[in-house]
Amino acid sequence: MKQLCSALMLVSPLAMAAPADLDPTVYGKINVTVQNTDEAGDSTTEVKSHHSRFGLKGVAPINDDLSAVYLLEFKVNIDEDSDNIKARNQYVGLRSQKMGELLLGRKDSAFKTSQGKVDRFGDINGDIAGLFASEDRVEESVHYTSPKFGKARFAATYVLEGNSKQSDASDNGASSDAFSLAVSYGDSKWKNGNWYASASYNSEVFGITSYRVTAYGQWNNIQLGAMFQDSESDRDDKEGKDGDGYLVNAGYKYNDWLFKVQYQDTDMALNKKSSAGEAINLGVDYKLAKSTTLYAFGTSFDLEDKENDDEYVGVGIIHLF
Repeated sequence: MKQLCSALMLVSPLAMAAPADLDPTVYGKINVTVQNTDEAGDSTTEVKSHHSRFGLKGVAPINDDLSAVYLLEFKVNIDEDSDNIKARNQYVGLRSQKMGELLLGRKDSAFKTSQGKVDRFGDINGDIAGLFASEDRVEESVHYTSPKFGKARFAATYVLEGNSKQSDASDNGASSDAFSLAVSYGDSKWKNGNWYASASYNSEVFGITSYRVTAYGQWNNIQLGAMFQDSESDRDDKEGKDGDGYLVNAGYKYNDWLFKVQYQDTDMALNKKSSAGEAINLGVDYKLAKSTTLYAFGTSFDLEDKENDDEYVGVGIIHLF
């Protein structure tokens, strides 16, 4: 009987048509520091979780060219004892080697993604979202990424009217139609090349229109990067906060060490800090293993609309799984 059942399974049309891989991949990033945080003149020492996350992702082949793709990612606030799990990128869609990738759900906009890895202090207190606008993760959205044409690629995000943040923006004078576009050249992760460049445009996403150009590269042990952005508000309740800004950074690799410095300067007040200003970041990373990094950092924000500077100093560990 067992042999008969096995034979039937082998010739079953359903068995023959089953996708080759339906098992999801579990992955995550734990990023925790011990740090001194000084904001608005109030200083405290704390254990801080910096966008630690976990998720499931997978690819299910449909035919030789087309696959279904999905991802469910969650932020976990290790330093909090309640309300400590929140949604991050979550989507489902189709991927074609010939036609590109189309995704539905919640995802970083094409504009945000265009920065690549230029931010050497991303996810911690010196993240560029502090001083730069349009670093958006967009719910109720459609995302398209083209296949590569040589080293070039195109991406687009369209925000549907049902998005609550977009609806709020339209209630305050902005358009209900919002999208972002980006074109990039090179490898953002430096796996197949030593430099990356992009240009992107954000049209009234959450009521802000932005332009951005980004470039970074590495030569031997030296890494250099730069970004320029101009942003303006289309909302009636955020008039007079328009402006532009730039970022420059440098890194030096020595064996398993990476020494880095980054400077940001903006006159826009459409960011998380709600103020124009400048930021200086200093840091060093030490690679213990492929999946584990120790690091130390110091960040200082000089904010025009705040009486006191915001300053952060800490040491931490990042573990990938």
